[in-house]
Amino acid sequence: MSVAVRSGAPKPDIGTVDAFRRALLAAPTVAYADGGASGVQFHSILGQLGIAEAMKGKLRPYPSGGAVDGALPQ
Repeated sequence: MSVAVRSGAPKPDIGTVDAFRRALLAAPTVAYADGGASGVQFHSILGQLGIAEAMKGKLRPYPSGGAVDGALPQ
């Protein structure tokens, strides 16, 4: 798992569970690899954080991590 932000954008605070939760909720969109174990784990994490329902409209699934990386602005 990793976190990426646009070049020049402030880096989100993800140093604690609460900060990570706030960063996800504040993000306008969240791209993730839907295929494989990492997609399953990501959805599990959203559930554990109690934000799965709130994140539904922000999620942008991609078939693989490479596809996510290719979709990120350079």
